[in-house]
Amino acid sequence: MTPDEIAAAKAADEEAKNAKKGKVKAKEKKSKKGKKGAAEDDGAPVKVLYGPTEVVGKFDDFYDNYNIDWI
Repeated sequence: MTPDEIAAAKAADEEAKNAKKGKVKAKEKKSKKGKKGAAEDDGAPVKVLYGPTEVVGKFDDFYDNYNIDWI
C-alpha cells in the first residue's frame, strides 16, 4: 500500500466513526425526549385504576347465593 492509500483509508475510517457518533447522539437525544412523559410533567406517578376482578365477582355471587339459601 502506498502512503496515499493508507491516508485515504484512515480518512474513510474517521468519517465512518464521525457518522456513527452522529447517529448515536441523535438516538440518545430521541430516547431522552421519549423518557419525559405525561407522568413526569407534574412529578407525581400516574395511578392506574382497576375495577373488581373476575374472582371478586365470583365471590360476590357465592355470597349472594349463600345469603339466599341460608339466611
